[in-house]
Amino acid sequence: MNLFAASLPIIEDTRLEFRSEPWLALWWPYLLGTLLLLSLIAYLLVRRWRHQQELRNQPVPPSVRALVLLKEAHAKWSEEGVNWYVFEATRILRAYLEEAFGSAAPYLSTQEFLAQMSELPTLNEAQVDWLRNFLPRCDLVKFAAQRLIADEVERFHAECCAFVNETNRVAETESTTAGAAT
Repeated sequence: MNLFAASLPIIEDTRLEFRSEPWLALWWPYLLGTLLLLSLIAYLLVRRWRHQQELRNQPVPPSVRALVLLKEAHAKWSEEGVNWYVFEATRILRAYLEEAFGSAAPYLSTQEFLAQMSELPTLNEAQVDWLRNFLPRCDLVKFAAQRLIADEVERFHAECCAFVNETNRVAETESTTAGAAT
């Protein structure tokens, strides 16, 4: 026997011992948390998408549409000119009245339109009088080349918006009453 070999301890197994646990046992809390987080994000995205679809499918009230169109036309009047703005404003008002109250406003002459508006039970006398004063002034600007200055255009715009807001209350009351009756 070798003297040198006898002094060394005998190593029978040279493999290193590692405790190997399955990776799932170590990482399951992180995986579960990630899965829950991704599920929450997916749920919120689907919910947001459905809400946006519902908003797109809701009809825009005539008054809101008219006010937005009046505001857009007012923003462009200095570029397009006063006549263009007056044409647009009267077209928007007539379309609004047709949609809100069921009149055939865009297809009637001013006199026919005023006669039809005075027969509507939903408009009060002050609103019909405003139309009787307002529309002939518009006709003068559109067809008789009457000039408006900037202050008059601003007042004209404010009057149009006030009329839509005022008649909107009447239209909302009428639609609420009709909805409650059905």
